[in-house]
Amino acid sequence: YLNFLYKTMSSISFMSKKITFSAFGRDSYYHRDWFKKFGFKFDRSSKKWIVNNLPIENAEEFASYCRKYGLTFERSIPG
Repeated sequence: YLNFLYKTMSSISFMSKKITFSAFGRDSYYHRDWFKKFGFKFDRSSKKWIVNNLPIENAEEFASYCRKYGLTFERSIPG
């Protein structure tokens, strides 16, 4: 039973969940080329760079970039 449970949980963890990732901050304008390179769009109403349907595996890479340059970020699961 435990072996089955382990295999089931492992397969679930490999399923790619999609999230919305947004980044913002006073200096985010200076990173616009990096944001555009990875499919972010600037939302003028919220003043945030946003990418939808991002595989959750990529979120930590983007979060590290934001931390490195002092940008604020948010991750959320749509729905």
